Amino acid sequence: MRFFCLILTVLLPSFLYSRGGSPVNKNIDVLHYVFALKLNDTTNIVEGRAVITARKLAAVDSVTFRLTGKESNGEGMIVTNVRISGNVVVWNHAGDNLTIFTGNTAKGDTLNFEVIYNGIPADGLIISENKFGNRVFFSDHWPDRAHNYLPCIDHPSDKASLEFLITAPVKYR
Repeated sequence: MRFFCLILTVLLPSFLYSRGGSPVNKNIDVLHYVFALKLNDTTNIVEGRAVITARKLAAVDSVTFRLTGKESNGEGMIVTNVRISGNVVVWNHAGDNLTIFTGNTAKGDTLNFEVIYNGIPADGLIISENKFGNRVFFSDHWPDRAHNYLPCIDHPSDKASLEFLITAPVKYR
């Protein structure tokens, strides 16, 4: 029994810590997220604007955030514009990865990324009806489902402050 408890004590924390399916991004440290989302009752399309403040931890020319791309079933996000500190930059959104080319920035620099996007969340933000037939929006990000509609480092080990700014029809509280 002691052996089992010892194994459980040693292995369980590492299993839980690595539970996120997204790889840990060691090139940047996200300090703060601001997610501005516009919801509506006409469609399930969400319009998003993410402002991500991050510090570069390595001298690399690009950083990658997770964001599910549009899939054949119509779900997923489409990135329409990316800026760093107000300047339009080159980016590539393929599969679940949004790679942003940072240009002449150095290790230790703090960058402000702005990502404009829209689409139907594949997961993470559930748009449905409750038992009374009312339309509801419910977020469930644990442990690594936020990237289905939010550009982010989607791993439980990523610790950053965040803000949500939601614009929705008046009837919602």
